[in-house]
Amino acid sequence: MAGQYAPDQPAPGRRDRDGGAPLVLLRRRPDDEAGFAVQFAHQAGAIVVATASARSTDAVRAAGADQIVDYTSADLTTAVGPVDVLLNLVSASEPDMTVLRSLVVPGGMLVSTASPASPDSARSVRAANVQVRSDAAQLAAIVAKVDAGEVRVDVSSTHPLAELARVHEQSAAGAIRGKVVLVPEPAR
Repeated sequence: MAGQYAPDQPAPGRRDRDGGAPLVLLRRRPDDEAGFAVQFAHQAGAIVVATASARSTDAVRAAGADQIVDYTSADLTTAVGPVDVLLNLVSASEPDMTVLRSLVVPGGMLVSTASPASPDSARSVRAANVQVRSDAAQLAAIVAKVDAGEVRVDVSSTHPLAELARVHEQSAAGAIRGKVVLVPEPAR
């Protein structure tokens, strides 16, 4: 739901400078193959720059990313110019968050779900710390988009609930791409 939050927030920056689409940088989690954030930002009309490893590039581009930065080999601070909105979904230290905030244009916005984001009042950079919240209407809107085929859920595999421990081990080893569906045993 954080991915839906950020593009809805006004981001002066690029849109006001040249009338073009806002430039949004999504710093994604490695296991968030082609998550909702890329799709929502793309659907909102943003130019989407997303981080991804080589194994995720095709899925992230198919989700709507206009540019991919390989976080395993590129320095984000030199690979991307100023952005209007930066959505951080990865845990980062306070110094790293300061560096990320420096990538945001004056009047832009830093949104984070994983580490505290703070504003830069001298440059009018706003900050939002977004946490999971239960919002039935927002969830229903997302489900409607999935049902209509407007948003894709990248399901990589389905397992019986009894295999939960093995699925956790695979996830910890970085062997899972996309979402995993766990199916409970039928009642007898």
